[in-house]
Amino acid sequence: MRIASAVLLLLVVLGAILAERENVGTYIAQVGLVTTLFCALSLTVGHLAPRVLGMSQPEAIASGFEIGIHNSTLAIAMAVTVLQVAEMAVPPAGYGIVMFFVAGAFGVLVTRGRRPADETA
Repeated sequence: MRIASAVLLLLVVLGAILAERENVGTYIAQVGLVTTLFCALSLTVGHLAPRVLGMSQPEAIASGFEIGIHNSTLAIAMAVTVLQVAEMAVPPAGYGIVMFFVAGAFGVLVTRGRRPADETA
């Protein structure tokens, strides 16, 4: 199911990019930094808030991912089908691309030096 979800997201993002291929460079310049910062901030707050509230590290990691990884596919689909404005799909498409890299780096950072069975690290 995870693979199918990732493939679906990739197809939706590619479809949005193809629909606006003439403007992709401009859009990346407009939303790239903002979407990267939003993703990093969401992951960080989603991880730190549970830790401050006394949750275990594994619970905080799960919370960080839950809060930091947003449903770009749904946002793109709504922009293109319901709103019928392809330009509105640009920020979620940018986020959909960026979040994999940022979330991957986040995962490495928060699990560095941990064994899977560690509950209190």
